Amino acid sequence: MLLTPPRDDCDGLAIDAQAIGVTDSGVISPALLVSDREGAMVDADKRREAAVKRLEAKRDFNIHVAIYAIVNVMLVVIWAVSGRGYFWPIWPILGWGVAVVIHGWMTFFQKPITEDDIRREMEKGG
Repeated sequence: MLLTPPRDDCDGLAIDAQAIGVTDSGVISPALLVSDREGAMVDADKRREAAVKRLEAKRDFNIHVAIYAIVNVMLVVIWAVSGRGYFWPIWPILGWGVAVVIHGWMTFFQKPITEDDIRREMEKGG
């Protein structure tokens, strides 16, 4: 036996259906489909943009490591040619090495800022 909800509930369901884009004939509004498609495209664009930024950050880090290695090898060669006294290249190697490690951490281990992070920060106020 099929039970029919009271008339008030049907009206509420109709209002809810209209709110999500279902027309009186039971068909989803084409405008809703377009907006969903546009929303998906915007989401895909954001994900693509984030991926490009990550790739650029990785490339920048690789360039940083290469320059670090080349310059420090040159400093060690200068030290070796100039008499091999006190090993002074250790100081730029260590100092710059700290910067390379920080750059690597920021590139590979720091999580990106999410919409939830932004929302939480906005709720805190400023």
